[in-house]
Amino acid sequence: MHADIAEFTRRRLAALTAADVTPGELDPDVDLVRSYGLTSLNKVVLLTSVCRRAGVDLTLLSDDDLAQMLTLREIIDTIARYVPEGGNA
Repeated sequence: MHADIAEFTRRRLAALTAADVTPGELDPDVDLVRSYGLTSLNKVVLLTSVCRRAGVDLTLLSDDDLAQMLTLREIIDTIARYVPEGGNA
């Protein structure tokens, strides 16, 4: 995973989930809705903040990208693909 994006995403996700977990306890490969109770609104908040932190224009994400980002790892890997050269990844 991309260190800066991963660390920031873990912290934001832990703050937004319904589950009582620390950033280090988050499993990068589980479904965020089923395992941590992430709501669709909180997913939007999470993606917006991670994109802003990574310097990625949220409009670059396709509908397929959004539909496929179901786990922490998928969010990090997808957003990292769009980080501009010399960006925060």
